[in-house]
Amino acid sequence: MNNAEYSTKLQAILSQAKHELDNMDIDRTEELMTYISGLRDTNDPNHARQELVGLTKVMMDVTWGRVHDMLHEIEAKLAARERGVESRLVSAQVLETALHETLETIDKQRDAMREERQALDAEWEELEEDQEALWEDQKTLQDEQEALEEEQDELERGHAELDAEWEELEMARAGLEKEQATFDWERDEFYASMRA
Repeated sequence: MNNAEYSTKLQAILSQAKHELDNMDIDRTEELMTYISGLRDTNDPNHARQELVGLTKVMMDVTWGRVHDMLHEIEAKLAARERGVESRLVSAQVLETALHETLETIDKQRDAMREERQALDAEWEELEEDQEALWEDQKTLQDEQEALEEEQDELERGHAELDAEWEELEMARAGLEKEQATFDWERDEFYASMRA
């Protein structure tokens, strides 16, 4: 490595080290500054290489510390997110259980309503059968009433005929009584003339 290359790489490392100083804790900053001062104060490439190795190690440690912290932050975020997911999962399970219970309740209510509907249909069929039986009974009663009315009409006609025959008999009886009276009178007259 010639002096120009050494100077260019040293300037790049120093710039990167200066950039890292802003977010580094104070202990690592002092350590890093020691290596930087050693690099600035030496012109010996071997010594500079040792200082550069120490500087690189510090920068790698700092970088790894940051990566480690980032990993911890990511793990914390993932854990929080996992807890949130678990919480939402528990809520979803609770909701699913509630929905399942609600569906079971609805199914039971639907079965009960179906049974009630079947019972009502059976009662309705019985009522229709009773209604048909009542209509048949009513028709039978109406037919019987019409038959009774016809019999009553026949009885009234027969009664009228009997009344007419009775009147004829009464008239005939009156005629016979009149003839009997005439016959009795003629007989009495005949007997009287015979005695005279």
